[in-house]
Amino acid sequence: MRAARSRSSSRFSSPWGWARRPARCPRLRVVNTGTAAIDLGTLTIRYWYTADGTQQQSWACDYTPDGCANLRARFVAVSPARTGADTYLEIGFAPRTLNPGGATGDLQDRVFKSDWSSYSQTNDYSFNAAPTTYADSARVTVYLNGTLVWGTEPT
Repeated sequence: MRAARSRSSSRFSSPWGWARRPARCPRLRVVNTGTAAIDLGTLTIRYWYTADGTQQQSWACDYTPDGCANLRARFVAVSPARTGADTYLEIGFAPRTLNPGGATGDLQDRVFKSDWSSYSQTNDYSFNAAPTTYADSARVTVYLNGTLVWGTEPT
């Protein structure tokens, strides 16, 4: 059986505080909770949020044990908008085996606007300021070959 979960943390400190800041910095990890190996190349994760404006957005990978070149990301506009989300950031991985019980390790990334204006994260579906260590995050969804396998999409 194949199963994967997302885990997130808010352990990144910010001089702007968590509510408003010029960049989103989710700390993400995928854990294989199943009994069979998973090809990471078949997995994607989605972080759901509100864009808070129409400025062009960019994504940057700061660190991951596999190397940032082994990740790909895209922004997808959600239409019609859902509660807490008019956009999601989708992150995919280069092919490699994730064994049962294994994890991707820390994925440290940033989303920012071209004019560096602030985001308000308090209305974002996937944002959770509470965990300071990695914890299951059902609002950061995981897909295997495009099929939802973990979490709950916003309605």
